[in-house]
Amino acid sequence: ADLPRLRVWAEPARRGGHLPSFSGSPLGYVTAIGEHLFAVPEQLCGEGGEEDAAAESAMQGLMARITGSVAELYLEAIMAVPALSPAGLAQLATDVQYLGSILRRLGAPEVSVERLEEVRRLLEASDETLPQACVGLALLDRDAVDKITRKRLAGSAAAAGGGS
Repeated sequence: ADLPRLRVWAEPARRGGHLPSFSGSPLGYVTAIGEHLFAVPEQLCGEGGEEDAAAESAMQGLMARITGSVAELYLEAIMAVPALSPAGLAQLATDVQYLGSILRRLGAPEVSVERLEEVRRLLEASDETLPQACVGLALLDRDAVDKITRKRLAGSAAAAGGGS
């Protein structure tokens, strides 16, 4: 799937006008990423093989590089999403949280996971709390914050204009 072009990012809220306060389920594209990542160590080492300390260390280093790269590629794809409706914001926040937890479990560099966490905080912030959410960010550069803010505005404007 071409993540930036998924229709879900622009979908309006369901009838009733409000989004549930609980987290939804991650979409299939991100669960597939998680499944593939969990399969990598087995594919590299085989099933049930005895590993020595050097092999384990090498595997951890390789998994850190792979998961760090996945996090960066995912952030690039998020930045290419043209607009995020309120429902799209909620869904993407769920997907980002899911992938972040998978990456953390697989030994991703902490900086990669924390960058995803900062994106999630921006996605989950209400319009009123967005300025405060932008203040405490240490790992996202100003350009990334501006892009996410513009996506939110573009999605809100499209939802307001096309929701009749």
